[in-house]
Amino acid sequence: MNAPLRIDQFHSGSSQGDAITGAMFCVQRWLRSAGAFSDIYVEHVGDGLKNRVKDCHASSGQPPADVLLVHHSMGHNAFDWVWEHPGKKVVVYHNITPPRFFNNNGIALYAELGSSQLQRMGKAGWHGVAVSTYNRGDLLAAGFERADVVPLLFDLDEMKSADFDAAIAETKGRALRFLFVGRVLPHKCQDELVELAAHLRNNADVPVELVLVGGLDDAEYVWRLRQLVRRLDLGSVVRILGKVSNRELHAWYRSSNGFICLSDHEGFGVPLIEAMLFNVPVFAYASSAIPETLGGAGVLLRDKNDLDSVAQVILEVCRDNRLRNCLLQAQRKRLEEFRPATIYGRLQQVLEQVTGTEIPPYPTAEGGTNRLRLQFEGPAETSYSLAIVNRNIACSLAQNARLDVSVHLTEGPGNYQPNLAALRRFPQLKELTEKGSPFAAPDILLRNLYPPRVWDMDGAFNALCFAWEESLVPHEWVQQFNRHLDCIFAASSFTKKALADSGVQVPIINYGHGAEHSLTNPEPIDLPPNPGFRFLHLSSCFPRKGIDVLVRVFTETFEPDDGVQLLIKTFSNPHHQMTEELSHLRTRKGNRPDVILLEGDMSPGQIASLYQESDCLAMPSRGEGFGLPVAEGFLAGKPAIVTGYGGLMDFCDSENSWLLPFRLRPAGSHLSEPGSLWAEPDATALSKAMVAAVQCTAPKRKAMGEAGRKRLADHFSWRRSASVITESVGALSQLNRREEKPARLAWISTWKVRCGIAAYSDFLLREEIMRSFHVQVFADYCQAERLSGMDDALRCWHQDFNRPKQEELIAAVLDYRPEVVVLQFNFGFFSVEALSGFLRAMKSNNIPVVIDFHSTKDVDKPDLKTSLRPITEDLAGCHRLIVHNLDDLDRLQDYGLLDVVTYLPHGMNPPGSTTDRDQLKAALGLDAGPVVASFGFLLPHKGIIELVEGFHRFRNLAPSAKLLLINARHPDPLSAACEAALTRRIVALGLEDTVARFHDFLPEQEIEFLLSAADIAVFPYLATQESASGAVRFALASDAAVVTTEGGIFRDLAGIVHQIPEARPQVLAEALRKLWSDPGYAREVRERQKRWMKATRWERTAGRLAGTFRDAIHANVVISEIVASPRC
Repeated sequence: MNAPLRIDQFHSGSSQGDAITGAMFCVQRWLRSAGAFSDIYVEHVGDGLKNRVKDCHASSGQPPADVLLVHHSMGHNAFDWVWEHPGKKVVVYHNITPPRFFNNNGIALYAELGSSQLQRMGKAGWHGVAVSTYNRGDLLAAGFERADVVPLLFDLDEMKSADFDAAIAETKGRALRFLFVGRVLPHKCQDELVELAAHLRNNADVPVELVLVGGLDDAEYVWRLRQLVRRLDLGSVVRILGKVSNRELHAWYRSSNGFICLSDHEGFGVPLIEAMLFNVPVFAYASSAIPETLGGAGVLLRDKNDLDSVAQVILEVCRDNRLRNCLLQAQRKRLEEFRPATIYGRLQQVLEQVTGTEIPPYPTAEGGTNRLRLQFEGPAETSYSLAIVNRNIACSLAQNARLDVSVHLTEGPGNYQPNLAALRRFPQLKELTEKGSPFAAPDILLRNLYPPRVWDMDGAFNALCFAWEESLVPHEWVQQFNRHLDCIFAASSFTKKALADSGVQVPIINYGHGAEHSLTNPEPIDLPPNPGFRFLHLSSCFPRKGIDVLVRVFTETFEPDDGVQLLIKTFSNPHHQMTEELSHLRTRKGNRPDVILLEGDMSPGQIASLYQESDCLAMPSRGEGFGLPVAEGFLAGKPAIVTGYGGLMDFCDSENSWLLPFRLRPAGSHLSEPGSLWAEPDATALSKAMVAAVQCTAPKRKAMGEAGRKRLADHFSWRRSASVITESVGALSQLNRREEKPARLAWISTWKVRCGIAAYSDFLLREEIMRSFHVQVFADYCQAERLSGMDDALRCWHQDFNRPKQEELIAAVLDYRPEVVVLQFNFGFFSVEALSGFLRAMKSNNIPVVIDFHSTKDVDKPDLKTSLRPITEDLAGCHRLIVHNLDDLDRLQDYGLLDVVTYLPHGMNPPGSTTDRDQLKAALGLDAGPVVASFGFLLPHKGIIELVEGFHRFRNLAPSAKLLLINARHPDPLSAACEAALTRRIVALGLEDTVARFHDFLPEQEIEFLLSAADIAVFPYLATQESASGAVRFALASDAAVVTTEGGIFRDLAGIVHQIPEARPQVLAEALRKLWSDPGYAREVRERQKRWMKATRWERTAGRLAGTFRDAIHANVVISEIVASPRC
């Protein structure tokens, strides 16, 4: 180009936030950057734009343009100016809304005028450019011979980085906020959006908001809209804002969970693309140009007549994080077609055709790099262990040249004022925080904070770094993780397992931690003299840290003149009162123990001195997510005494530590997640280990410390942790783009028969979360009577504990090609030898197996003597072994299988009848007196005869009492003998008119009805081989006060129901008396039962199992594509 071209633009109107005005500014900037002259002329100069656009009627004396880009929409009164312009003209057609859509006759007239003017320009032979193929049809119909498609919209990069109103962005909360941007006119269908808001509100499990942004151009329609809001009682849901500034608009996009468009006519739909730009899922009705604009992205709504169905679709996307991510990925791919260089290239071709002159290409910055923006969020500047992890991870990530890393300091409850003095000690961290923002919306957003806040994460890829110390993560957190995260980076193998066993569905990657930050020069510290041997304990002294056990054992084991000291480094917090507790401690000889408590803040150098001045770490913790102080101690060359459980086991072993035995027991933390366990360290073993450490030779301790140091140095570093994160994000992003089919589960169980395990399987597979899998049941060739209903199982195995193999079952499962096998095991199903053969066949085909044990105790019967112990090696190769009580858990721990064992309390039925109990009694013809019930199969070990005798004694106190025996006959011959003995005993006691018996196999609804009439339900079991009782769950759901025997099958209900030590008649009678004569106590028992029932309902049980299944699938499919575990 010898001399720069002048390419001007025209449009009748102009205003801040207007799509066409924004498009003209964007094109002007591109043209000027390419070296052309370019001005914008308008008929009406908008407020605040007089320095950016020119009045076309006051443009005399301006140099003539070589080309005039005529942006055309509605008709206008400056057509003569355009017509007489001397330059070559290109019509950029944005669409004219058909006049039939307007109530206002004036607007309709301008629409007709616009169409007339378009035809004149077409007949004049002007070159046409349409912003969509849909609009190109209008150009061709108007007589344009040349009509190209160039979506001249706006500069995506500029808009994404533009300023926004932070106050609005900060209003994003837990409510689901839906946005629509467009003039408030009938054809935009905001009235339908308001009606949809009512359906969203009625179906959502969180509050809902609808925000309508756009000029209020039709007063009558706006009035009708406000009336509709009032009529539907949506005053707190719908916000009609009118026209807003660009800063406000960008903030509304940033704070929205979805963009909904039900418009009947859009020539393009710029806000649809704007919403995509801000990572907002788009839902749009398939009218006019909208399908073309979406281009396969977003959710295209084909029918809007059923708004309730539309609401369900929208909410499903909001609830399903994977579905939402797939949607957002498709939207991001669609945005690539609207990048400035792409759009300019198409405009460049048109201008070269019109002018016959070469137009310079789109200017690109020299040396530019396409780095991914990653923001790390959480505390990072203090000595808090979480902050130590965060700053080291963030700074290590910043070393990656492919990443543009920033840090935003925040905590679980929200943003806080950073400690600037602390921040100045870490220059690199300070630099990263200066780049950070609470509204970054980066490509990758990582958080590590407590409590884990994830609901407001706004990255293209959202991940949480997480450490956990108990066997279960709180259910409410798990729900949030599944809804809002793409991935969780677990600090250890233990944390990974806890997350999966809690029901987390997203991929979980063990990324480990480093500890090399502790390799700093020691600084002076004021410590009392070392009397000869010093144990060091560093922790918060929370109950899970085992500080109570440590101090008690140390005090009982060592006297002051033994030359052994315990140094405790902690900080003041409400979870311990160590100062007061230590003041009362005395050794066996009445001396004050040599225990030193340090609570002040220390520099990293002073902490290094603590390690240097100590001989051995003493950390008998009940649970660790990783165990950073032990890792730091290892790098300092110090051995440790640790509980052999939790995150520590990723790097602690017998070569570097004294490992304490333990038992898993209900956790006593403040979170109180039902069913969660932690490790109770063996106090005797701790005493022996401390003595062994003191008596150990210095060379031996040094060798143990060196083994720990080498283990850390070889396998754990912050650089490695950062590398796992970056590689995982890349692999998972690719994986999420694949079309996911439901994973195939092979479910091996009895089915559709009168069997507790068949009922257990049925309850689980009814739950909605199981529908996300393709499940095939593999059932036995059962000769017993089958229950009514469709039998969709594949029957391919025999119940025979003498059969050494199950070849047909193996062949059928392999033919199905499952991703996971779920096997319900009972010793009576098939032999241990057959189980071993099955597991080996699955392992050789790389199919993970989850075994759900309904019994693990050795069987010692005349016709069957068997044990799981001989096949422990095969069991260790399973992905997970599910048990339902602590006895089975202890047993499998003794077999060395704890790493793959999960404790899962038996599921609960939903609450039974809500009818008043007295009404139910009347319906059954019972008096208002106490009603006692029992439920389950009629077998000798159920203690039914003992219950009858105890009930007989109870009637001395309550003569009007009734007993309901809801005990179905079992195919076992023992059942018939039990029934005969029961009849004889009832007759002997004269209880024929007092005891109602139900020995048929009743439908669930009838069982629930009978149990709901009972005040007390009793389960006086004797010795049993079973692991859990499904029958007691029915009773708990009936709201009766439940009585069970202690231990064994009911051990998980300790502290929940009323338990008795044995099933003797006098003990049973006393339990019935207590619950009937003390209504306050009975009410307390029922309240405990309700809390337990909520935590263990089938929905949660199925969710936890689904997490285990997903973990198995991810281990086979996802993790293999990323990196090996830190334990490898």
